[in-house]
Amino acid sequence: MTDTIQAIASGTSRSKLEIKRSHSLTDVADLSLSSSSSESLLDLPQSFQPSSRSPCVTSSGRRLHEKCDATCHAIQNYMLATPDMSRKRSLVFFADLTKQLTTNLRQNEQRYRLEFFQKVPAVYTHRVFVRAAKLYKVLKHEPEATTSTKWKKQASQTAIAPPVADEEFQSAEEKKLSYELAFRVLKYQTILDQITEEVAFFSYYPELQGDQDLVLVMLCDFQKRKFQPRTPIEDEELDEVCMQVEEAILNIRVKLDACLARHRIKASAPCIECLLPESIRQQGEKNYKMPVYMWVNQLKSNMEQVVQILKDDDFVEVPRSDMDLSGKEFMLDNHCDDLLVFPADLQKELRKHRLIESGKAVLQDKSSCLAPHSAKHLLNDDDDIIHVNIGSGLTTVHLASLLSNTNSNIWAFSSNNPSEDYRIHQNFEFLGAKRVKLVGQKFLDIDPDDHRFKQVRAVMITAACSKSAVMNPVEFVINEGEDMNILKDLSSDETNKSMLSELVSNHSALLRHALKINKSQAVVYYTRSVYDAENENVVQKAVEFINMIQQKKVPFRLVPPVLPFNAEDIEKKDGICGKYMKFSPGEKMNGCFVAVITRETWALVKMCRWISGVGCRSHSVRHGAGFYMGQLYLNGIHLSIYSVILLFT
Repeated sequence: MTDTIQAIASGTSRSKLEIKRSHSLTDVADLSLSSSSSESLLDLPQSFQPSSRSPCVTSSGRRLHEKCDATCHAIQNYMLATPDMSRKRSLVFFADLTKQLTTNLRQNEQRYRLEFFQKVPAVYTHRVFVRAAKLYKVLKHEPEATTSTKWKKQASQTAIAPPVADEEFQSAEEKKLSYELAFRVLKYQTILDQITEEVAFFSYYPELQGDQDLVLVMLCDFQKRKFQPRTPIEDEELDEVCMQVEEAILNIRVKLDACLARHRIKASAPCIECLLPESIRQQGEKNYKMPVYMWVNQLKSNMEQVVQILKDDDFVEVPRSDMDLSGKEFMLDNHCDDLLVFPADLQKELRKHRLIESGKAVLQDKSSCLAPHSAKHLLNDDDDIIHVNIGSGLTTVHLASLLSNTNSNIWAFSSNNPSEDYRIHQNFEFLGAKRVKLVGQKFLDIDPDDHRFKQVRAVMITAACSKSAVMNPVEFVINEGEDMNILKDLSSDETNKSMLSELVSNHSALLRHALKINKSQAVVYYTRSVYDAENENVVQKAVEFINMIQQKKVPFRLVPPVLPFNAEDIEKKDGICGKYMKFSPGEKMNGCFVAVITRETWALVKMCRWISGVGCRSHSVRHGAGFYMGQLYLNGIHLSIYSVILLFT
């Protein structure tokens, strides 16, 4: 095509050219810019005359007009180079071409005008700005001594107490917006700090030096809204400091926007999101599509009652499948028989639903539900269990819900933080967990032969891991009461080796101590990490260590989880990987790792009880396997041959 335009400009006869109607409009416009002919223009129709249109406001519109003008020049040059007999045919062809160009130009100009002048509504109130700034202040990465624009990844083992109490939020929605905004600022912390430094923001406004956190929070919002003036939300209480920051940002918004544009151009990034690492971008994309999970609290209700309430509220139950849910559809989960799955866009509605507000159901990610379901199969009616690192207590209550028809007690070990313990007691009381006993000491400090734990037959460890498999950290902090450190750790893709080494050391100590509990016959180890160092390596080394120092006792060994996986899951290693349960983080759920460790003789007894149907609750195993080579039915109990093979090998 380039040869064609150059030939037109130099006056080459048409017989030597091959003009094809298949050439795209963009090609003609782009290549016509290379035409340098200065010959006089022909007397063509008005639509062929360049610069006959109104000036454009946007740069994109101006570029389109320049292309149109250049194409008109190429058309006229072509007419000069074409014999008289063929000019009429050429005129018809190029008239159609120009008409198409003009239509395309008008459509694009309308779109660019709409995008340029469209008013982006404000989402956050001044109250949200102030509370997000408080959250950001305790979570932000501290600068290194060498530069103010690099941030060092620090080990965050000590739990961070929320700087804003739940009582300070007017609603659950305000709390969610505050945490979301704080997390967004954390992700863009380096970029925002560089921008304010390069434009000398605090040199222009030194009175705002003490409100740097609030400035970055509001700057992050203004950037997202294209630095447009903010219209207060209805019934909003305006804050004086926020108004000062807003005025300052608007006064130098041209400099701020230009500085951000330079960073994007330098990094060849079409948008600010492209300045983030790939893993952080994928985190947000997967979180947007992730379904909502809700388990039924059997301490207050049952599955039949909950499903009926949902149907009365116009929800529609659909069969279990892999197809995407939409509207107000829901279905039962494939692996957990008390778990319901909803579309992602129902998150806000379900948070305010009467089932949640009454405690009959709990919103919690599926990755948090697999360990309790694995642990319940290890217990008889009168067996107790220890839960280590209970967090907000929701997973502990879920375990209590699964054991609601037994006499089992749960011994819970928390972080021994007074404020956390108060919230845990509130959750226990609200959700009706009466058989949970909160232990006021560290798990590593208890005596393995303590008489209080004489009925304990299993230990469940929720490791305080790196949370590297979590895709929706804000939801984890809000819905599940997770430590705020997760927001700090997941706002960067850097992995601190010293921090990971410290985590692994803590995991190993907890697991080895759990395997020493005198009466315990099994341990369920659970993480939300993608690192083998926190998962398989910890389990294998702990089992080898305990078996070495307890040579006179029956050794421990890994056993497969007793959950319903089908043959396809086994072949694709989707959820089940050898003797481990392992889900990768994705669009359907957050990632997790579950390992079940038992003593050999106890495992054999349990399997014999399952097969014989003696001393084992049928509901504990009837969903339990059926996922390879065929299925085994004895005394009405549903087992899998694959589980039997793995257990005895």
